Amino acid sequence: MGVPGGGVENQETLEQAAVRELHEETGIRIEHVEAHVAEREFVLQLPDGEHVMAQERFFLIAVDNDSLSRDGWTAQEVEIMADHKWWTRDELAHTEATVWPRDLLEMTAAALSR
Repeated sequence: MGVPGGGVENQETLEQAAVRELHEETGIRIEHVEAHVAEREFVLQLPDGEHVMAQERFFLIAVDNDSLSRDGWTAQEVEIMADHKWWTRDELAHTEATVWPRDLLEMTAAALSR
């Protein structure tokens, strides 16, 4: 289980990419995001074997409508993603599922306490 995300396209800013990816993967439309609340960098191996430096930024958003849509999923996403859903902080704290990033609950708590 992970959070919505993906790569930056063309001349997008990180914030523009976050807005686009959120819509593509959840159907949620927002105009903009505030500054990121967490970040991390690590070496990632792509499916073709290439190694790249992944630079992730995490944004916290509030939504008025909690319905989710798969309409923007690519064929590959449809193939590899079984489902998506909202999780409460309590559910995240007690799940036995693997959650990415592993410190998502701590990131969220730190962002909300600011």
